[in-house]
Amino acid sequence: MKDYMIIGEILGVHGVRGELKVKPLTDDPKRFSELARVTVRHKGKTADYAVASVRYHQNQVWLSFEGVTDRTTAETFRGALLSVPREESVPLGPDEFFIADLIGVRVIDARKGDIGTIKDILTGTGSVDTIEIALNAEKKMLYVPFRKVFFKDWDLEAMTVAADIPEDYFLL
Repeated sequence: MKDYMIIGEILGVHGVRGELKVKPLTDDPKRFSELARVTVRHKGKTADYAVASVRYHQNQVWLSFEGVTDRTTAETFRGALLSVPREESVPLGPDEFFIADLIGVRVIDARKGDIGTIKDILTGTGSVDTIEIALNAEKKMLYVPFRKVFFKDWDLEAMTVAADIPEDYFLL
């Protein structure tokens, strides 16, 4: 389990007063309104910043930090990831997961056994997210819709998921 959860990526700057354009990496972008502090990870360095203001524009969050009041300073944050301590994460409902907790989980298929590990969860690929599985036997990826019918029993402590993936997905 990760100690910190990534909630956004700084894409650039808006205006001349140091406001940052943030791509939310959370299902609940409104959570930014409740932030007092955020941890910034950039170029191998980590620092905490107090949040001065938050507003929303289209699919972005516009955020400013206390002490960052000009465009030149704000530009240095481009590409940085924003994170919060795990205990400040939005509570999950039943059958909900943090993507970070699923990376590295072994996929045990009902017919093929241990087929590989989850490399990523691809969001925004359509009406349902897609699980990217690095296959053990081959140097290729398997892409399967993130649906309960395919991924039935999750055991995050053992880092495994029991899957029943149709044969057709293996033929691609």
